Amino acid sequence: MSSWEWRMDNPKQLARFVVPHLFISHRLLPPDIRALRNDHPFKLAGRLYELLRDEGIGYDREPLNLRGRQTVRQPVGILENQGVANCLDLSLLYAGQCAAALLRPLIVLLRTGEGEFHALVLVSHLLAEASEDDVWDTLPFEGGQAEPTPAQLARALADERMVAVELTVITDLLGRLPFRNACAHAAETIRRASAVTAVIDPLHLHAIEDWPPDEDAISLFGQFPGNPRFHRDVAERFGADLRIGLGYEPPVWDLLHISKLPTRPGTRAHDTRLALEEALQALGPFEAAGGRRPGVSRLQTIYHRATRNDTGAESPEVMLVQAASIKGRQDHLPRLVRFVLGVAASQRDQLDAEGKATLKRWLRGQDVQKEDVRDYARSCRAVTYWALIYLGDEIQEGAQPRKLKLRIVVDPPLSVTDPLEAEWDPADEEELRASLSGLLDRLLNRLPDDGSRLVVDLVAPYHLLTRGIERWDVVPNGRRLQPLSPQYKPRVRWLHHLEDRRGRDRQRYRDDVADWDRLPPTLVPTTATRDLARLQKWLGTTDARRGPFLIAGKTRSSCDPLLCILDEGHGFILWYDSNHEREAESVQDLWNSLEGGERYRRANLPDRVFERLSAPFPVMIWNDLAGRGDSRLVAGRLQAPHEGPPGGTSS
Repeated sequence: MSSWEWRMDNPKQLARFVVPHLFISHRLLPPDIRALRNDHPFKLAGRLYELLRDEGIGYDREPLNLRGRQTVRQPVGILENQGVANCLDLSLLYAGQCAAALLRPLIVLLRTGEGEFHALVLVSHLLAEASEDDVWDTLPFEGGQAEPTPAQLARALADERMVAVELTVITDLLGRLPFRNACAHAAETIRRASAVTAVIDPLHLHAIEDWPPDEDAISLFGQFPGNPRFHRDVAERFGADLRIGLGYEPPVWDLLHISKLPTRPGTRAHDTRLALEEALQALGPFEAAGGRRPGVSRLQTIYHRATRNDTGAESPEVMLVQAASIKGRQDHLPRLVRFVLGVAASQRDQLDAEGKATLKRWLRGQDVQKEDVRDYARSCRAVTYWALIYLGDEIQEGAQPRKLKLRIVVDPPLSVTDPLEAEWDPADEEELRASLSGLLDRLLNRLPDDGSRLVVDLVAPYHLLTRGIERWDVVPNGRRLQPLSPQYKPRVRWLHHLEDRRGRDRQRYRDDVADWDRLPPTLVPTTATRDLARLQKWLGTTDARRGPFLIAGKTRSSCDPLLCILDEGHGFILWYDSNHEREAESVQDLWNSLEGGERYRRANLPDRVFERLSAPFPVMIWNDLAGRGDSRLVAGRLQAPHEGPPGGTSS
């Protein structure tokens, strides 16, 4: 069934047949909709009229049924099936189209000079969210309906607060006339009208009437991407904003109900409603782009890159609303657009033609430039390469001096024919500097010039763990050298925890006890490091055992505090050369601002240190046994190691 039935003694009922949600992501909304609306609402009204005229709709010459009930064609019947319509069908269709574009349409029912029933549309110079008082101005109205005289209505048009639009002239009746002619015809019809039966304000009636969605309209939503619906987790997260502002929340969290909420501009409830609407409109494209496939941690990472904000949300739909609520743009793109594009880029190999088409249709309505979309999508597709730089083996006491092997393992692999390896004399630190600089030069030359990024982990024996190699000037940059930190976000791993099974088991035992979700980082107090007995006692406390990571540093001590801490299985330590207690407050503030679950926090805390804190940076001892980013470790090695000894050979 593709029609409704209207009781003609109830003009307000027509508001139920103005259904803007049917047009979202549809061809009847122009891609430059925001620019046109910002220029002038009447200019956008004209563009909408032209799009409807181009549909080639025929005029239905059957007379209206004036016996109390009138059949009204639904948009799907006009656009996809019969292809014909009368004045009432077209007026309701155009009003829904205008409302979807956030304009404020009014439906006019009148008697022509010849006494015939007729319908046309007024478009206000105000937008959809304007108050009823401002829209109606001097016209007498009550509860979303007015019954002005033709002269009163003509005066409202004369001051250009409204424009009248005759819709029958888009058909073959008079030759598909342009917008200015449609306005002139409508104004003349009003001037010559014998009576105005009613003028109704559909959007105001949507807000004040507790109407259930029409069952036939709901069936129509299956044919248009028009009424997306959130799961309950969105209501649990944002329901309080609406209850505080309105005293209630919608019974169903779909676009049909959300858009009816009578929120006031400038309130939190209003901002929440707008974000919910934008997110609902993006939900279909998001899902078509593969938004349900990535895990929570991966989605949180994509969200941070897109918005420059962290999120503790585990629901993709909540993330969409959060992204939509962030005002302003990043590199010319709304945060919501960046988030959806980031998800699409992460699923590029699984995105089918239909998904791409859905995404493109949505983007056309987002007031964005193709070049900006293309640039951000390209940056999202750029690969992040992870380099594990093995600095050499542990030096055993009493062992014969021998050269240590320096090697670099890269994931994804770059080459297996020319391994990045070198030997160096542990007694000659300058040889290590020179060898490391040479290997980094070769590595950087192999990276593709497509926006790809490089992050680095130094796998160090104990005697090099806090040597500060990440601050050495070893990265070639034109005529000079620069340090790894902070550009390459270097982390340090203790070789024993990474490659020795007993070391890994010890760290895993400790990691299983740590609480990354609820406990703050733990400061190692200076008083606890004065001697071995005090340190061992402190390491047995609940704070030391269960805190997610430690903040520690060099102190005057009769023991080696760092080695004792590492031997206890601590693989996550921010180690400062001095004043670690003073720096702890900044780290704590950073930690408090970092939302997300255990995996997300563990994966991203070190990078936030480089992004948000000032130098000098701590040595980031961060031995995440799962890996880094999308790269994974198994038994201390890359999941797909190349030929060679444990830890892999260069790639």
